Amino acid sequence: MSSGARGPAISVMLAVADATAAAAWYTRAFGAVELWSLGSVVGLEIDGAPFFVGQPEGGQGRTPERAGGPTCRVEVFCDDPDSFVRRAVESGARSDDPVRDHEAPWGRHRQGGFVDPFGHRWLVGDRSPLRPSPERVAAPSPETPSRQAQTVTPQFRITESKRSLAFYVDGLGFRVDWEHRFEPGFPVFMGLSRAGQSIFLSEHTGDCEIGGAAYFVIGDVDVYCREIESRGIVPKERPEDAPWGAREMLVVDPDGNRLRFANPVAAET
Repeated sequence: MSSGARGPAISVMLAVADATAAAAWYTRAFGAVELWSLGSVVGLEIDGAPFFVGQPEGGQGRTPERAGGPTCRVEVFCDDPDSFVRRAVESGARSDDPVRDHEAPWGRHRQGGFVDPFGHRWLVGDRSPLRPSPERVAAPSPETPSRQAQTVTPQFRITESKRSLAFYVDGLGFRVDWEHRFEPGFPVFMGLSRAGQSIFLSEHTGDCEIGGAAYFVIGDVDVYCREIESRGIVPKERPEDAPWGAREMLVVDPDGNRLRFANPVAAET
């Protein structure tokens, strides 16, 4: 086996009455990219995840319309299920399960669902089900990075919580998990998270200095860049490839703290 070989890929083909029309909708609603088209069968990709739409022939499956209901359930795992579902619904999908937090054996799982215009049901959630449960994670070797949960939390000093929340929550898509004040009106200390990655924000002058920095590894920095730009955030540095094998983007918060978001770049073979 060559060094560039990869394992098998598992995908799904959705039965539709009109493959061309379906491909156009998935492109508009999901940001899918068309890989190829045979007319009655079209290959598509969402951020590297392939799927196919095809018009059934010769008894090879039925569309949901002819079957009288969904014929399969498609599961999507991504960094921001809220945005994925919202975009689909705004494009005409029917929401039947609002995105919300669920308690799962591996911890919190954020997920919601919808039925697309062709009758297929989609469940969209964060990536937490793709990680092994703690008892199944073997001790990592020096050559194999650990896949365990985050154990170090970056902490940023902020000076005005209302301004910072607008930036981190409304702009970057973080959520507030908790906040603490010793007394009403006192400085706040908050825990925020996004896609399984946590940070602390503190108004306390003695906790840390303004001008901190943190590095976040995410699924697709270009997709995230488009997302935050649509919310009014202007990156200090838009995504570009770095010499050390990563594609990176720099965002600076209102207090000057630097957040660098990156995804690994596959080496050319």
